[in-house]
Amino acid sequence: MEGLKIRNLIGTIKAFAKTNRPILGICLGAQLMLTKGYEFGEIEGLDIIAGKVIPFPKFKNADKVPHIGWNKIFPFNKGRWNDTIMRSTGVNMHVYFVHSYIIETKNKDNILALTKYGDINFASVIKKGNIYGCQFHPEKSGPDGLTIIDEFIKFVKING
Repeated sequence: MEGLKIRNLIGTIKAFAKTNRPILGICLGAQLMLTKGYEFGEIEGLDIIAGKVIPFPKFKNADKVPHIGWNKIFPFNKGRWNDTIMRSTGVNMHVYFVHSYIIETKNKDNILALTKYGDINFASVIKKGNIYGCQFHPEKSGPDGLTIIDEFIKFVKING
């Protein structure tokens, strides 16, 4: 957020988001879309999607934070991937994560996909209108991740 503030981009990004033109936030970019984050103290986010970014809760098993590596994503509600950037991807596909904080949306309807890590399910893809956020790195996730980016590009051509 400090980098966006220094570059005077916060107002521009918020104004663009209000147009409901497509946006894709990846990893930190997805986290910045939320109302508030707690990575370096309490930090105001862009508040494009209501919610907060919090540290992983304590695990009951041996999983470690940061969450680094390949993991599955699956739909939050069946059928919700239709007509989204996830429509051409398989259920339970593997994508690449590098993070220590997770997204908690205020409205569960903003959750498009989940991932299970340890004993915790967390939002791995969020959506509000034409605005998407991926907690993982699609650009590092092989052919499936590139399919998500390709679908976003098609989505921009139609809706942008």
